Parts: sequence; C-alpha cells; structure tokens
Amino acid sequence: MPHPMRSPQSTPEITPRARTLTAGFVPSLNQGFVLIEEEESGAARSWDVWVEPFLSEPSFVEAWVSDAEYDYWQNASDPLEFEAAGKSVDQLPLVSNGLPAPLDQMIVDTSSNPGRWIMRDGYIEAVGSTMWLGEKFFECVGKEGNGTGLDDDVLSISSPKHGILKIENKSGPFINVESSTIQNYLRSALYN
Repeated sequence: MPHPMRSPQSTPEITPRARTLTAGFVPSLNQGFVLIEEEESGAARSWDVWVEPFLSEPSFVEAWVSDAEYDYWQNASDPLEFEAAGKSVDQLPLVSNGLPAPLDQMIVDTSSNPGRWIMRDGYIEAVGSTMWLGEKFFECVGKEGNGTGLDDDVLSISSPKHGILKIENKSGPFINVESSTIQNYLRSALYN
C-alpha cells in the first residue's frame, strides 16, 4: 500500500527480484544503515526512487550504488573465502591480521583495492558508480559539498535536493578493476 504522504510514482516498488537484506545500527561508529540488493540487474528500476525518501532526513549521510559481487571480492580478506569459491590468493598481496598467536594468520591486503570500504566514525569511506552525499557526509569528511573540483568530463554532478550532491560515473557501474582509475580518482577527491 502506498505511503499516504507520497504519490505512487515516488514509492519504491518491491518485487521478488529486489530485496532489503540488512538494516541496522553500529553505535560505536554512529552509523545506521539500510542495504538493498537486487536479485537481477535492473530489478530496483530506479535507484533515485529508492533513495529519495532518505534524502530529506536530517541525519542522511550517504548512499551509493555498487555491484555486490565486485564489492564482496574487493573487501574479502580471509583466504578461506577465496578457497571456498575456488579462487587463488597466490597473486594477491598478503599481510598479517595483527592478532596474537594462536589467532595470527596471513590475510589478503585490501587496503589498495579501489572498491574497498572503510568504516569511519559517522560514515563509510566507499565509492559507487552513483552516489548521493548529504551535508552530514561533508561535515564528516571536512569538505565542501558543492562538487567543485570534480571532473565533469567523467562524472555527472547534480543536486536533486537542497543539501544533496549526486555524483554519477558517466561510464557506468563499477564491476571490475578496469574502472580503478575513476574509482581511485573519486576516492581521492572525496576523502583526501
């Protein structure tokens, strides 16, 4: 049933192919989150419609679109995950997990992966092929929220709502490391 304060056009359509996987709160990092995953590409239809209800919330920080499979392997660090999936870690950089014996082990070093996520206080350092960034995001990272300085040859920059910056990669989704140049550029522009 549509929300009484929203038109049917602005209500996200929930289909069997689009589902909410996780919603929660991480108190130690001041983060609340909703994770929505598509079963099939295009099932969510318009991510703008899905994110729109959150953009007006004063506590809105960020939202982004990413490829779940690509993101998973960009952030996987346990060699057992790779082994279980039939993937080798032989060519991947390994580092110690920093734990004392007998818990110490070598793990995959994801610190240079362009699609890595880093949990920060109040936000997640991540990049997506489409991102919505609120005023709270820019307060957290200590930057101006107007998009000045972002390369509009490779990025489409708009403001769908007051206090919200939308950034879209003109080349499409980040699905492999072939888009690492734009991912690293975007990460540097937003977080450094």
